[in-house]
Amino acid sequence: MAIFDQDFFDTLTDKLAATGKAISEKAKEVTDSAKLSLQIAQEEKNLRAAYRKLGEYIYEESGIETDGASAPYFAAITEVKQKLEQLKKVQEKAPECAEDDCDCDEQDCDCDCECDDECDCEDDCDCSAEAEAEASATEQVCAGCKSVVSAQLIYCPKCGNKLK
Repeated sequence: MAIFDQDFFDTLTDKLAATGKAISEKAKEVTDSAKLSLQIAQEEKNLRAAYRKLGEYIYEESGIETDGASAPYFAAITEVKQKLEQLKKVQEKAPECAEDDCDCDEQDCDCDCECDDECDCEDDCDCSAEAEAEASATEQVCAGCKSVVSAQLIYCPKCGNKLK
Protein backbone atom coordinates (compact mmCIF):
# COMPACT_ATOMS: atom_id res chain seq x y z
CA MET A 1 0.00 0.00 0.00
CA ALA A 2 1.74 3.09 -1.23
CA ILE A 3 1.10 6.38 0.48
CA PHE A 4 2.20 8.35 -2.58
CA ASP A 5 1.56 7.21 -6.06
CA GLN A 6 3.76 7.74 -9.09
CA ASP A 7 1.59 10.58 -10.44
CA PHE A 8 2.30 12.63 -7.34
CA PHE A 9 6.07 12.32 -7.85
CA ASP A 10 5.80 13.08 -11.56
CA THR A 11 3.71 16.18 -10.85
CA LEU A 12 6.12 17.29 -8.12
CA THR A 13 9.11 16.76 -10.41
CA ASP A 14 7.45 18.76 -13.21
CA LYS A 15 6.59 21.63 -10.84
CA LEU A 16 10.13 21.70 -9.43
CA ALA A 17 11.62 21.71 -12.93
CA ALA A 18 9.30 24.54 -14.03
CA THR A 19 10.10 26.54 -10.89
CA GLY A 20 13.84 26.00 -11.41
CA LYS A 21 13.53 27.12 -15.03
CA ALA A 22 11.57 30.25 -13.99
CA ILE A 23 14.18 31.08 -11.33
CA SER A 24 16.97 30.61 -13.86
CA GLU A 25 15.24 32.92 -16.36
CA LYS A 26 14.68 35.59 -13.66
CA ALA A 27 18.33 35.36 -12.61
CA LYS A 28 19.39 35.84 -16.24
CA GLU A 29 17.05 38.85 -16.55
CA VAL A 30 18.47 40.39 -13.37
CA THR A 31 22.04 39.75 -14.56
CA ASP A 32 21.30 41.25 -17.98
CA SER A 33 19.64 44.25 -16.34
CA ALA A 34 22.64 44.77 -14.02
CA LYS A 35 25.04 44.54 -16.99
CA LEU A 36 22.94 47.06 -18.90
CA SER A 37 22.88 49.42 -15.89
CA LEU A 38 26.67 49.19 -15.62
CA GLN A 39 27.05 49.89 -19.35
CA ILE A 40 24.75 52.92 -19.07
CA ALA A 41 26.68 54.22 -16.06
CA GLN A 42 29.99 53.80 -17.92
CA GLU A 43 28.68 55.60 -21.00
CA GLU A 44 27.34 58.45 -18.82
CA LYS A 45 30.81 58.70 -17.25
CA ASN A 46 32.37 58.78 -20.73
CA LEU A 47 29.91 61.51 -21.75
CA ARG A 48 30.78 63.66 -18.71
CA ALA A 49 34.49 63.21 -19.50
CA ALA A 50 33.89 64.24 -23.12
CA TYR A 51 31.93 67.33 -21.98
CA ARG A 52 34.74 68.23 -19.58
CA LYS A 53 37.37 67.87 -22.33
CA LEU A 54 35.25 69.95 -24.71
CA GLY A 55 34.81 72.63 -22.07
CA GLU A 56 38.53 72.71 -21.34
CA TYR A 57 39.28 72.96 -25.06
CA ILE A 58 36.79 75.78 -25.60
CA TYR A 59 38.06 77.66 -22.52
CA GLU A 60 41.68 77.34 -23.59
CA GLU A 61 41.03 78.19 -27.25
CA SER A 62 38.56 81.03 -26.69
CA GLY A 63 40.50 82.66 -23.91
CA ILE A 64 39.04 84.65 -21.08
CA GLU A 65 37.50 87.36 -23.29
CA THR A 66 34.01 86.05 -24.12
CA ASP A 67 30.57 87.51 -24.54
CA GLY A 68 27.10 86.11 -24.21
CA ALA A 69 25.75 83.25 -22.20
CA SER A 70 29.13 81.57 -21.65
CA ALA A 71 30.73 84.61 -19.97
CA PRO A 72 29.68 83.65 -16.40
CA TYR A 73 31.16 80.18 -16.86
CA PHE A 74 34.44 81.63 -18.12
CA ALA A 75 34.49 84.07 -15.19
CA ALA A 76 33.84 81.26 -12.69
CA ILE A 77 36.63 79.12 -14.15
CA THR A 78 39.03 82.07 -14.16
CA GLU A 79 38.19 82.89 -10.54
CA VAL A 80 38.72 79.30 -9.41
CA LYS A 81 42.03 79.12 -11.28
CA GLN A 82 43.18 82.35 -9.60
CA LYS A 83 42.15 81.04 -6.19
CA LEU A 84 44.04 77.81 -6.84
CA GLU A 85 47.15 79.78 -7.79
CA GLN A 86 46.90 81.83 -4.59
CA LEU A 87 46.45 78.71 -2.46
CA LYS A 88 49.43 77.05 -4.12
CA LYS A 89 51.54 80.15 -3.42
CA VAL A 90 50.48 80.05 0.23
CA GLN A 91 51.35 76.37 0.37
CA GLU A 92 54.80 77.00 -1.12
CA LYS A 93 55.61 80.03 1.04
CA ALA A 94 54.01 79.07 4.37
CA PRO A 95 57.09 77.31 5.80
CA GLU A 96 59.26 80.38 5.11
CA CYS A 97 56.80 82.74 6.83
CA ALA A 98 56.61 80.57 9.92
CA GLU A 99 60.15 81.56 10.81
CA ASP A 100 60.91 83.90 13.67
CA ASP A 101 61.88 86.83 11.42
CA CYS A 102 58.35 87.17 9.96
CA ASP A 103 57.05 90.74 10.26
CA CYS A 104 53.43 89.68 10.01
CA ASP A 105 52.91 87.70 13.25
CA GLU A 106 50.76 85.32 11.21
CA GLN A 107 51.74 81.67 10.77
CA ASP A 108 49.92 81.20 7.46
CA CYS A 109 51.02 84.45 5.81
CA ASP A 110 51.80 84.07 2.12
CA CYS A 111 54.50 86.74 1.87
CA ASP A 112 58.26 86.34 2.10
CA CYS A 113 58.42 88.92 4.89
CA GLU A 114 60.27 91.09 2.39
CA CYS A 115 57.00 92.85 1.51
CA ASP A 116 56.58 91.20 -1.87
CA ASP A 117 53.76 92.09 -4.26
CA GLU A 118 51.21 89.56 -3.06
CA CYS A 119 50.76 89.71 0.68
CA ASP A 120 47.47 88.66 2.29
CA CYS A 121 48.59 89.68 5.77
CA GLU A 122 46.59 91.47 8.42
CA ASP A 123 46.65 95.26 8.73
CA ASP A 124 49.75 95.27 10.93
CA CYS A 125 51.91 94.10 8.02
CA ASP A 126 53.63 96.97 6.23
CA CYS A 127 53.15 95.41 2.80
CA SER A 128 49.35 95.02 2.76
CA ALA A 129 48.83 98.55 1.42
CA GLU A 130 51.22 97.89 -1.45
CA ALA A 131 49.36 94.73 -2.38
CA GLU A 132 46.03 96.57 -2.46
CA ALA A 133 47.45 99.37 -4.62
CA GLU A 134 48.93 96.97 -7.14
CA ALA A 135 45.80 94.84 -7.67
CA SER A 136 45.01 94.71 -11.37
CA ALA A 137 41.77 95.93 -12.96
CA THR A 138 40.48 92.36 -13.14
CA GLU A 139 41.01 91.82 -9.42
CA GLN A 140 40.04 93.48 -6.20
CA VAL A 141 41.11 93.06 -2.61
CA CYS A 142 38.51 92.23 0.02
CA ALA A 143 38.57 94.79 2.84
CA GLY A 144 37.49 92.11 5.33
CA CYS A 145 40.03 89.33 4.77
CA LYS A 146 42.47 90.91 2.28
CA SER A 147 41.88 88.12 -0.28
CA VAL A 148 42.46 88.97 -3.93
CA VAL A 149 39.25 88.11 -5.82
CA SER A 150 37.75 88.76 -9.23
CA ALA A 151 36.57 92.32 -9.84
CA GLN A 152 33.26 90.93 -11.11
CA LEU A 153 32.25 89.61 -7.68
CA ILE A 154 29.87 91.42 -5.35
CA TYR A 155 30.66 89.35 -2.23
CA CYS A 156 33.94 87.80 -1.12
CA PRO A 157 33.85 83.99 -1.53
CA LYS A 158 36.23 83.57 1.43
CA CYS A 159 34.59 85.70 4.15
CA GLY A 160 31.28 86.86 2.63
CA ASN A 161 32.11 90.55 2.98
CA LYS A 162 30.42 92.87 0.46
CA LEU A 163 32.99 94.10 -2.05
CA LYS A 164 33.26 97.56 -3.62
